[in-house]
Amino acid sequence: MKRTTRALVAHLFVGDITFSRNRNFAAFDDPRFREAISVTRRLRGLLLDLEKLASSSGALVVASIQHAGRPAVRLELSAKHGKRVSYLRDDEWEVFCAHARAGALVDALQAAA
Repeated sequence: MKRTTRALVAHLFVGDITFSRNRNFAAFDDPRFREAISVTRRLRGLLLDLEKLASSSGALVVASIQHAGRPAVRLELSAKHGKRVSYLRDDEWEVFCAHARAGALVDALQAAA
């Protein structure tokens, strides 16, 4: 992820900022902004899954791996209802952990395992 895109993702995700396509349609013309919105949506979905996992006393396994020749993080969320495996690039993982709730959930779920 490029530095400007990473800064946008950090601003949108950590700041819990939402954008309306109707009010901010000009911003969606920028490919960096579209990528940032896409990554932010993935991170928010992962955060919701972690919150559900914490309430159902599931397990989280975090592993550093090489994915497509780049360092990445593999997250495996296991609960009664199923399993989700997510891959985040290192820079996405840093932004994810910078979010107050996300960092606390990751720490709590890893401590419980």
